[in-house]
Amino acid sequence: RRGGGGGGGGPVAADELAADELAADNMVEDDMAASLGLQGALRDEESASSSSAAADYSDAFGELWADKVVRLRAASPYGGSDRWRLCGFIVKANDELLQEQVAVAWVADLQTIFE
Repeated sequence: RRGGGGGGGGPVAADELAADELAADNMVEDDMAASLGLQGALRDEESASSSSAAADYSDAFGELWADKVVRLRAASPYGGSDRWRLCGFIVKANDELLQEQVAVAWVADLQTIFE
């Protein structure tokens, strides 16, 4: 996303909150595993399963969003900014746009019928 002020604080705060919660969960799990002496085995198993899941996702949907963010941020001249964020958009044109228009009109008509 390019520069500039404006809102958008909500999604960023939610992302940061989710990251903090994930980090806290990981710390608790690491402490428990270390106390049982299983930390190394769990990490090996976790990395194998997560790489398998990532490969399955990549096969179905392409590049992982987190990987794309890292790659594009590194390539962006604004990537060093703390305010830099990547936003995804769906752009429709021609036939896809017409289909979307018909679908929206149909949903509006159904809503009127059921009200």
